[in-house]
Amino acid sequence: MNYTGTQLNKLVARLFMLFHANYGQLWGAQFKESGQMTFARRQWESALAPFNSDVVKQAYHQVVREHERPPTLPLFVKICKGMTARIPVPLALPPRCSQELARKGIEKMRAAIKRAAIKG
Repeated sequence: MNYTGTQLNKLVARLFMLFHANYGQLWGAQFKESGQMTFARRQWESALAPFNSDVVKQAYHQVVREHERPPTLPLFVKICKGMTARIPVPLALPPRCSQELARKGIEKMRAAIKRAAIKG
């Protein structure tokens, strides 16, 4: 996903606030010094950069539903990857035209180019 630095920073900041709101001191106790919080947020930003915000939001909701303790970064990334795997992918390419139809179309274009060249 192509986030700007500010977008990614805001996404992770909101995620950290939500984790703190849901897990309280279980979340906050990890960051005894202010530098630890900054470092952790940078690590999360880097790890979550490949995922779009919808995937991150879905992963957050799954964590809160299923886990009594706050997630580690590797666990959260694993859940995000699982969410990404669920995004539907087209099963087949759209149908292509037949070779005969393509050949006729090319012949028409060549004829139109020749007519235009003769007139011009």
